[in-house]
Amino acid sequence: MIFPTGRLEREWNSGSLQPLLRVIVKDASEYAADFLDWNFRFTSIYRTPEENRKAEAKTAIHTLWRAIDIGAIEVDRSTIQAITDYVNNRWIYDPERPNLPVCYSAPHGSGPHCHYQVHKNTQRRTT
Repeated sequence: MIFPTGRLEREWNSGSLQPLLRVIVKDASEYAADFLDWNFRFTSIYRTPEENRKAEAKTAIHTLWRAIDIGAIEVDRSTIQAITDYVNNRWIYDPERPNLPVCYSAPHGSGPHCHYQVHKNTQRRTT
């Protein structure tokens, strides 16, 4: 895992991050490194409300320590899709809203990236 700034590394280690999100991203990172030759590069963890507004975010999830963005500018689309499928086949964001993913990687925001998010109801799939 690559933390391009001290701030990102401090946020990852701060204890403020939702614990399940940390588990999911760590697992995805290990899978990506072992099977996809991809070393995760963190681009966003916590955002202040002002940073969130400047990012033109549609939700406040980063301000709640429930989301992480992993940059994917130099990663091919098939690799991005493979990690997205890996995560979403293992986790359900919210059983009451099964259309919402834990890992979202469709083009959005400021450039190619995987957005990881958790909800209070996020759980491991049983099958």
